[in-house]
Amino acid sequence: MSPFFASLQLLTLTDILWLPGLILGFTVHELGHALVAYWLGDRSAENRSRLTLNPARHVSLIGLLAFIFLGIGWAKPVRIRPGAFKHRHWNSFLVSIAGVAANALFAGLVFVGMMAVSVVAGIIAGRVGADYTQVWDVLFFEEGDPWGWGGVLSALTGYVVDTNVSLALFNLLPLPFFDGFQALRNLWRMITRRRPADEQLAAEQIQIQFEAGTQAVREGKSTEAIAAFRKVLELKPDIYEAWHNLGLIYQDKGPTHAAIAAWQGALKAATDQETRTGLRERLASLGWEGEPEASYTTLLRQLPDTVRKRPLGDLGFSPAGITGQRSRSKKIIRWGSLVVIVSLVSFALLVGLVIKAVGPDEYIVLVEQGISLMEMEQMEEAEQAFQKALLKDARRAEAHLGLGMVKMAEEDCAAAVIHFQDVTDAAPQLGGGYLFLGFAHLCQRELDEALDALDRARELDGEEVRVYWALGRVHLQRDDLVAAVAAFHQALELAPDDGDTHADLAFTLYHLGDLEGALSEVDTALTLNPDSASAYETLALVYFDQGDVEAALTAAHRAVELYPQTVPALYVVGCCYRDQGDASQAAEYFRLAIERAGPMRFQQLYASRAQEALLALEP
Repeated sequence: MSPFFASLQLLTLTDILWLPGLILGFTVHELGHALVAYWLGDRSAENRSRLTLNPARHVSLIGLLAFIFLGIGWAKPVRIRPGAFKHRHWNSFLVSIAGVAANALFAGLVFVGMMAVSVVAGIIAGRVGADYTQVWDVLFFEEGDPWGWGGVLSALTGYVVDTNVSLALFNLLPLPFFDGFQALRNLWRMITRRRPADEQLAAEQIQIQFEAGTQAVREGKSTEAIAAFRKVLELKPDIYEAWHNLGLIYQDKGPTHAAIAAWQGALKAATDQETRTGLRERLASLGWEGEPEASYTTLLRQLPDTVRKRPLGDLGFSPAGITGQRSRSKKIIRWGSLVVIVSLVSFALLVGLVIKAVGPDEYIVLVEQGISLMEMEQMEEAEQAFQKALLKDARRAEAHLGLGMVKMAEEDCAAAVIHFQDVTDAAPQLGGGYLFLGFAHLCQRELDEALDALDRARELDGEEVRVYWALGRVHLQRDDLVAAVAAFHQALELAPDDGDTHADLAFTLYHLGDLEGALSEVDTALTLNPDSASAYETLALVYFDQGDVEAALTAAHRAVELYPQTVPALYVVGCCYRDQGDASQAAEYFRLAIERAGPMRFQQLYASRAQEALLALEP
């Protein structure tokens, strides 16, 4: 979304990618106005130091802050003097659209550069084994980490194009204070209004050119000063001050004949006797005496456009005087060489950044390697891969998540809690991190912490089935059977074909005394998953309570066969053998139930019952 049409909102991380393009866009836009005004005769932009690529001269701090906090901004406007133009309204129109044209041209140049970068980077990427198909996508960044290589590249390429195109279109709107409005207003004035009288226009031009010549003298720009004063005299040849200033310049820098011609013009234009006497003395010092007979036009023709390049003395304008100017050709060569060098270096850097961005991410490679090793049950090697990934970037969540899962598989729940907490710190909006943290706390029998983590996971991802299933397990361990049933029902609303959830719901309903409900859920669980140890465990408990010892024994043996650690099923097997009169078999299974009991509440409950039954068997 373009920042110029965005709703009012605070700046996001992704919006930061617009800032380089916005600063460049503002700079190019205002420089376009300033350059065209300068070329058409208005030197005020030069006097205000606006003929520069320095963003500080063009970017408004308040406008930039407004963009950051409000989503819309502005730059420092270039102020022009229409009276300095030869064609007032037409030239003003050209200046109005110059910013838009500059943004469009700049966007086109950057786009062409992007195409060249994509071609070269694509060729190199294919040779080094990187994914060359992503080169163009990287330049036009769509989603991902704004601080990654893709974000840096897009901020310097695609976002620059987008921002400049947006600026161009935005400023074409025919609204007050926008370039489109100014352009239409100048066109309308050009069509409907009469030009100023010739005398008025000439007076404005004389004032502007005289000020420009004076400023040029102060800045040591002798050639520009001569040109400005000559324009004054071309408009009105009898202006004494212009002839006088030209005489000072030529007398200091030569040639002598030009100084004589300028002082002759001053003598013709002077009105008071004292000034005329002083001018005759100057002319006499240069070897000329008499009264000027040549016309103003003839005298102007004798004045060269340039002077010798040696330092001027104090001409009465500025202590600094007028300094020599470098030739235009040398400036062109110098700046042209600088532009070529900067362009080549920028091109090489962009190609390198593209290769870096589309190349394999070592962190992701190590994480994927760790996942593959986990799937092959090579936990030690998987842990090493995740640790290496953390050395590459400890701020990302994937490696912490992998390490936590490794520790869970190794039943090191305390270490798993630490790693899953790191996941939630690295990615606080990732619901899966809180889900696994809840599992780890449950493994540690830290039920309150598990409940808090799972509640947070539910806030972040209310459609995740495992969250409600885990909440049911936590409530089951807290002996809040009603809450457990509610959680399991919520899980089944999202995934009605989840056989494990049906089996856990059946176990919970059994302990609530709802044997029929438990049997119904067991049937569903076994239909969905015929090898569900938990379902057979609950079925054995229900059959034993109903007095069907044979069916209970069969179901319990099947549960133990599928999952040897099932303490309730081991207890049921022992009870069945006891009721059949096989005390030795009963004692053996009671002992197995006691030995295999874990820390979970119901495992401890049935281990305690097995202990009591075993004591009752002993003489």
